[in-house]
Amino acid sequence: MGVWRLLQELQYKYGNRKGSFANLTSLRNEADEKFHALGFQVVVDWVMPGIMQEPTPPTITIVGRVDGSEFNPEQNRYETGAGVADLYYEQKRKSLGMSNKLILPGM
Repeated sequence: MGVWRLLQELQYKYGNRKGSFANLTSLRNEADEKFHALGFQVVVDWVMPGIMQEPTPPTITIVGRVDGSEFNPEQNRYETGAGVADLYYEQKRKSLGMSNKLILPGM
């Protein structure tokens, strides 16, 4: 949930700003600092407009952990998604009359 809140905060702050180098550098520095506080290392990528290139919005990718432990994509997927959709799936299970079974796509 912390990652989700941080992404919302950065989207709110930088979402409507001009895509200048100064603003993108500020986003990168702030993302590095705040994700580091959560225990993650991130890479912020973007493409500036050129003669043959369209600009792209910045992307933030989690690439490691601050504590130096080995990066595990499965653990990362669980930790960044834990708690985000729990209430939705609890309501879905109740509406389907299910216990704690896995809900498959299309149910």
